[in-house]
Amino acid sequence: MISPNTAEEEDTTGAQHHPAEPSSNNDVFIDRREFIPSNHPHDPSSSSEPLLDTVAAHISSRSQARFRHDAIRLISFIWGILTSLCAGGITTFSIYAPFFIRDLHYTQYQVNLVAIVAEVAMYLLVPVFGYLCDRYTARPISIAAATLFGVGYIGAAVVYRSGTSSTSSGIDFSGNPVWGGGKSSLGFGWMLVAFTCIGMGTCSMYLTAVTTCAKNFGKGKYKGLVLAIPISAFGVSGMWQAQLGTHVLTRPVPAAVPVPAPVAVETELDAGKYFLFLGILLSVVGGIGTFALKVVDEDELIDEAVEDLEREGLITDSARRACSVSRPRDTEAAAGSSSTDAEYGTFSNAPNDEEEDEIHAEEERKKKTLLLNYETSLFLHDETMWLLAIGFLFVTGPSEAYINNVGTIIDTLIPTTGPLPSSSPGLASTHVSIIALTSTISRLLVGTISDLFAPTPTHPHPQQHGPAPNINRRISSSSSTTSVPIYTRTRTTFSRMYILFPCLFILFLGYLLLSIPILPTYPALLKFSTAVIGTGYGASFSLVPIIIAVVWGVENFGTNWGIIAMFPAAGAAFWGMVYSVVYDVASRKGDNEAGKCVGWECYGAWAVGSTVSVVVAIGFCGMAWWRWEKRGVVV
Repeated sequence: MISPNTAEEEDTTGAQHHPAEPSSNNDVFIDRREFIPSNHPHDPSSSSEPLLDTVAAHISSRSQARFRHDAIRLISFIWGILTSLCAGGITTFSIYAPFFIRDLHYTQYQVNLVAIVAEVAMYLLVPVFGYLCDRYTARPISIAAATLFGVGYIGAAVVYRSGTSSTSSGIDFSGNPVWGGGKSSLGFGWMLVAFTCIGMGTCSMYLTAVTTCAKNFGKGKYKGLVLAIPISAFGVSGMWQAQLGTHVLTRPVPAAVPVPAPVAVETELDAGKYFLFLGILLSVVGGIGTFALKVVDEDELIDEAVEDLEREGLITDSARRACSVSRPRDTEAAAGSSSTDAEYGTFSNAPNDEEEDEIHAEEERKKKTLLLNYETSLFLHDETMWLLAIGFLFVTGPSEAYINNVGTIIDTLIPTTGPLPSSSPGLASTHVSIIALTSTISRLLVGTISDLFAPTPTHPHPQQHGPAPNINRRISSSSSTTSVPIYTRTRTTFSRMYILFPCLFILFLGYLLLSIPILPTYPALLKFSTAVIGTGYGASFSLVPIIIAVVWGVENFGTNWGIIAMFPAAGAAFWGMVYSVVYDVASRKGDNEAGKCVGWECYGAWAVGSTVSVVVAIGFCGMAWWRWEKRGVVV
C-alpha cells in the first residue's frame, strides 16, 4: 500500500523527468523552469540581446580591423612611392662623371670602373635583399639602406673634397699628385668603396618599395599599374635630382676651364654638395621607411598559396606536417578532457594563450619558409626563367652603359678645334632628365595597358610548376573538357609580350641611330636617341617584373625578381668595359688631347654591338614566350 506522501514524491520525481503537461480539468500548471519571480519581470527580447551585442561587436571589430589594414596598406604604398622617388640617385652618374676626369684626373677606364662597381653591387645583391625582404619584411632592409646610403654618399663627398682641396688639378697640399694620374691610388680605392655602398643602398631601398607594393596589391586587378608606379618613381628620381644638382647645388665654373660656346654656362654642379645632399636625404628616407613600410595580411597570402599547392599535390603531407610545432605531451589529452577536468576541479596542462600565440607564430614561420623555398626551387628549375633572364641581360647591359656614359658621349660631339657644329647635343643633366621622363612615361603606360588588355588567369597561381608535364596535368585536371579556356574572353585581350616586343624594337632604333656616324654632324639628334633608348629601357624594366609576378606569383616576388635583376650586372659590366676600351683606344689616335676623345670613333663600335645585343634579347624573349604558349601559361 502506498502512502499519500510516497505518491506525492513519485509525482514530483516524474515532473523532473517528463515535460509538464496541463491537467485535463483546465487547471494552470507552472513548471519550476518557467517560474519567474515577481521582482524579475520577463522580457522576451532579453535572451537575444547578448547574442546581438556579440554580433554587433564582432562586426564593428572586423570593420575597424579592415579600415586599419587599408590605412596601413595605403600609407605603405604612398611611402613606397616616395622611397622610389629618392632611391635612383645612381642614375645621375653621368652628370658628375666628367668632373672625375677633370678634377680628380681619372681616366675613362677608372670612371667606368666606379660605375661598374656600383652597378655590380646594385644588381648582384638583389637576390640577397629580395630573399631578406620576403622572409623578414622590408623594415630591417630599409634601415640597412639608410645606413649604406649615408656611408656611401657622404664618403664619396669626403673623397671628392679631399681630391680638390688645393686646386682642381688633382694636387694635394704637399704638392704630390693624387687620384688616377698620380702615384697614390688610395683615393680611388676609397671612391670604389663608397660607390659599392651606394649600389647596395640603391638595391635594398628599391626592393623595399617594390616588394611592399607588390605584396600589398599584387592580388588585385591593377597589379601592373601598382608595380609600374613605384618603378616609374625610381626613374623620376634621377630627373629631379639631376635638375636640382645642376641648378641649385652649383658653384662657379673655374676660370681655367674652357667651355665651348654651344654649352657656355656660368655655373656647374658641385659634386661634393650633391653627394652630401643625397647622403642626408636617403638616410632620412630609409629611416622613416623602417616604420612606414609594412605588408598587410601576409599570412593569408601564404596560406592561400600553400592550400593551392596542397590541392595540386605539389606539397606532400609529410612536408606539411613538418610545419607543425610540437606541444606539451599531454596537450591533446588535456584539450580533449578539458571540460571534464574543469568540472571535477583538476588543472589542465594545455598551453596558455601566450604560448598558443608563440606556437602559432612558429608554425606560420615554418609554413612561410616551406612555401618560399619550394617556389624558389620551382623558379630556378624553370627553363623559361633563364630565357627571360638572358634576354633581360642583353637589353639592360647596353642601356646601363649608355646612361652612365652619355655625359662623355656629349663631349665627343663637341670638337676642341675647328668649326663648331650648328646645333648642341645639350647638357648631361638634360639627357638624364630625358631618360627619366621617357622611361617614367613608358613604365606607367605599359603598366596601365597590361592591366587593361592583358589576359586574366583563371587560377591564382598560373605557373607554380616549372616542368611542362606538371602544367599540362594541372590544366587537364581543372576541366573535364579537352579544350581548356586559359582566360575568359569577355573583353579584348592580348599577351603582355605584344607590348614588350615593340618596346624592344624602339630600343633597337635608338642604338641604330648611334651606330650611324651622323651625330657628329647633327649632335642635336642625340636627344632623340636618348629619348628612344629611355622609352625602350623603361618599358622593359616595368614589364619584366610584371611578367614575373603574373607567371610565378607574388609570394616570392622579392627573391624571384632579385634573381633575374642580378643578370643586368654582367651586362652593365661587359658593355661598360667595351665602351671604355673603345673610348680610350680612340682617344690615343689623331690629335686628341690626353684623356679626351672627339668623334664617332669614340663610341661607334660600342653602339654597333649594342644594336646587335638588343636583337639577341628579342630572340631569347621570343623563345620564352613560345614555351609559355606551348604550356598554356597566361602572360
